[in-house]
Amino acid sequence: MKKILILTVCLFGSSFMNAQNLVPNPSFEIYDTCPYYYTQIHLAIPWFQPGGKTFNDDATDYYNSCATNANLGVPANIEGFQYARTGNAYAGIFIYAYDEDRGYCEVMLTDSMIAGKKYCVEYYVSLAYPYDEATDNYHFYFSRDSLLYNGYNAIPVTPSVINQLGNYITDTLNWSKVSGTYIANGGERFLTIGNFYDNAHIDTIGGTNGSIYCYIDDVSVIDCGWSGIKEKENSSDFKIFPNPSDGIVNIEFDNPQKYEVIVCNLLGEKINTTIKQSKTGFTINLIEQLNDVYIINIQSNEISINKKIILIK
Repeated sequence: MKKILILTVCLFGSSFMNAQNLVPNPSFEIYDTCPYYYTQIHLAIPWFQPGGKTFNDDATDYYNSCATNANLGVPANIEGFQYARTGNAYAGIFIYAYDEDRGYCEVMLTDSMIAGKKYCVEYYVSLAYPYDEATDNYHFYFSRDSLLYNGYNAIPVTPSVINQLGNYITDTLNWSKVSGTYIANGGERFLTIGNFYDNAHIDTIGGTNGSIYCYIDDVSVIDCGWSGIKEKENSSDFKIFPNPSDGIVNIEFDNPQKYEVIVCNLLGEKINTTIKQSKTGFTINLIEQLNDVYIINIQSNEISINKKIILIK
């Protein structure tokens, strides 16, 4: 019996281009229980601390105005005084410490990232008082799986996005933005924020405390579209055939040299398949693929295009 598969072309059109934040509970307002002790970021569901740190560790703290423990309140708490940028809650981490301790906030995004998409990322930081040192080392890390790290020092990964060099966060009164852009590899589902450099590879200015503690609020990851291109639903520059197909998909272009074709699944993960280019276009071999739904990413420096193909096997 023949099996019908729906093949969706990978460049989603403008209907997917919205400003939806992929970070759930971005300002830590939703909680399971009001914080009553330190290192309880997991109470701000679904946020968590990578690894298995305990109450006695220098991990990630959760502050909320609902806390009955005055050390964990908002705006006043054990680390200083700061109103939430949004609502009544925020997180707190050691971004730097003389003994290499680090704190991190991790969360599972509401959807997987799509290969080739550009994402605008940001969070807001306020330096806790009386910490008088400052650094510009504030990072984002995106991964397909959650980080499971049981150490106390910097997690040994290369950050996906780093704060602008020289943007030292020194303000204890206001909230300062840490931001950047990220081009997805495809399939990234987890975000971790913190400082992924060890002390030998970071710069600090001012003060002699030997530690830097900061509050974090309003985390966002937003789809910014395809980097440097315009999105279109239709184009007369090419033809895709046959439709339906038995697994061999042909794409004819007037000028195939200016286009790139990538095959993804619906999670946005790039699929390794054979794509042959000729003078007239591309031939894609999907016969060996077992998944029911695919995405084909057709793009140039000027446009991206969304099409559908039915695959019959």
